[in-house]
Amino acid sequence: MKGRNATLVDKLFFDHPHAFGETYWQHHRRALHFGVSMISAGAACLMHALLPAVFVRTASSMVQTLYDEMRATRRLGGIPHDRPSLVAVRHSPSHPSPLQS
Repeated sequence: MKGRNATLVDKLFFDHPHAFGETYWQHHRRALHFGVSMISAGAACLMHALLPAVFVRTASSMVQTLYDEMRATRRLGGIPHDRPSLVAVRHSPSHPSPLQS
């Protein structure tokens, strides 16, 4: 039974970070960075909705930065090819990223 629990613990906490060449804590820190950045970008969008003259490019710049960071991570090891990706669409010159328009 102990072996089965170890496998569940590995799946829940370690398999995904290890796929990126990271420890649990390194991945934890990176995920927190992404989460806080997305919340900040969302707050900028909300403020921009109320006052269109403020935070004109803040959210789009933050999203582009996060996108670039995630692409760099994927090039270094990324999500294993047998697992689904949150970024299902691959952008090409004929189909550029909506973030680049």
